This record gives sequence, structure tokens and C-alpha cells, in this order.
Amino acid sequence: MSIERLSAELARLTEDQDQVFEHLKEMTQMVKECAHNRKLAIGLLERLALDADFAATLPPTIDPNDITLFRDPKGNFSIRIFVWLPHRPYPIHDHGAWGIVAGLAGSTQEVRYRRLDTGETPGYAELEAAKITVLNPGDTTVVMPLNEGIHQMNAIGETASITLHIYGKAIRKGYIQAFQPDSRRVYRMYSPTHQHRITSIHALGAMSTLEAKAILEQVARDNRPFIQEEAQNALANSK
Repeated sequence: MSIERLSAELARLTEDQDQVFEHLKEMTQMVKECAHNRKLAIGLLERLALDADFAATLPPTIDPNDITLFRDPKGNFSIRIFVWLPHRPYPIHDHGAWGIVAGLAGSTQEVRYRRLDTGETPGYAELEAAKITVLNPGDTTVVMPLNEGIHQMNAIGETASITLHIYGKAIRKGYIQAFQPDSRRVYRMYSPTHQHRITSIHALGAMSTLEAKAILEQVARDNRPFIQEEAQNALANSK
């Protein structure tokens, strides 16, 4: 199955957002078939490797190892490939949307986690490992949004692995959460575009001047909820 055909079928199956989860099994089978096409992303990878100008045009994403193949114009889904480098553990994280993941090349280990706390304490989370699986080419797994989809993925062996991902419409936009089980901490991961703003908000909070606080009060009225929250937290923690 080609990306073009997969995109068309996913557009049809995600048109009615109230029925999306009823189509997960069918969509998973499509992704599985697509993952058996080893040449699926070779054209894009070739252009990225050879054309620096083209690479610079791709939109920044939260994950540095994310290469987006297609975004649905209606925002109902996206198709991506993720490249996992050996000996570079990726943070344990959640998702803002449902997703289907398939092995495309190499072997990728997935560790699923169960959240034990209520999530009511900011910056705090208790996790326990629940399941470990290995995705080889054609193997699939499904992730759910928020606390139902906390996992970690890493390449197995000495070479990179590649996975094909379908993500649905986000129910939480702007960031994902990363977890540190040993310290029981949780923090947000943003795309580079948003991260510059978040960094400036943290810096203004650290300055603790009347001028800085006045700026943060303006930022706290931003139309993006996660920007509002960061500004409000910076104000609350400002000395």
C-alpha cells in the first residue's frame, strides 16, 4: 500500500470523528500492509539526505526524530516516520492523540507504562512498567491519548530502527509530557517553535522585576492554553 492510498483511506475513516475508534482495527491492518513496503519513505529520506534546503522547509515538531510524510488538511490525522538511533534512550512520554505504530526497519523495543497517581499534583507522576514488546517490520501497536498511552521506544542493536506512525486528531495540543520514574517527575516537551516562547517565559519568571511580571501578565492572556499555564506558573513562582 502506498502513502497516497493510505492517506485517502485514512481520510475516509476519520471523516466522522465520533466513529474513529470503531475503525482502529481496519486502520491498523492498513498500516501493517504499508509497513511491509520497504521503499515507502526512501524518496523522502533521499531528498532529506541530499537537499539541505528542502530539509530546512519541513515544519519543526516536538520529536527531533520525527519526519512527517503527510498531514491531513482537515487535521484529522498525520502520517510520520520515526528514526530511533542505537544507544540513545528516548524519554518516557505520553501522547495528545491516539496512534498506530508499525515497525518499518530494524527492531524497536516498546515499554508500556501504567500511571499510578491521580495526576493532580503538578510536575509529579508515579509510573510502573506494564509491558515490553519488540516491533519488527510489519508488527503493530496502538497507543491511546494522555495517561493511556505512556510508553518509551528505543532501537535494539547497533543500527537505527524506523517505525511508521499514524496519529489522530489531538485532544491536547501543543506539547507532550515526558516522565522520569526514578525522581517521579513529569515535564512538558514542546516543538522548537513553542520552546523559544516557553524559555522566554521561564526567563521572565526568574528575573522577578515589575517589568517582567507585567509582561508575564500579558502572556497569560495568550489564546493558547499551554502558553497561559506556563505564564501563570512563572508568575506564581516569581519572587
